[in-house]
Amino acid sequence: MARKDIVMATQEELGARFIHALSPQAKGRIERLFRTFLIVVDTKLNLLCNLSQDKLK
Repeated sequence: MARKDIVMATQEELGARFIHALSPQAKGRIERLFRTFLIVVDTKLNLLCNLSQDKLK
């Protein structure tokens, strides 16, 4: 299955739809939001790695 098909199938399963950012302001907002998501994910991964390392000691 092609990547585009997988994305479309997942999107359909979740009931989500794409909203294209057409203005520079909209593109900036989505970039900031994505950066925030990355920070949260990175923080959680660091926490899990630290917890697992502590358990191994």
